[in-house]
Amino acid sequence: MLANYGHLLFLGLIVSKPDLVSFLEQKTETWSVKRKKRVTIHPEFLPKLMPWGS
Repeated sequence: MLANYGHLLFLGLIVSKPDLVSFLEQKTETWSVKRKKRVTIHPEFLPKLMPWGS
């Protein structure tokens, strides 16, 4: 689950973990999810969010 959350962050999809869990539990179709604004992640934080990429 943490890896999936990291992938969503990398793609710029801002979703809180509780919202993501609720969404997955409801088994809502993926295309009904609306993208929120994109953000830039400072390179210093990337290894902390995605340790497998460092």
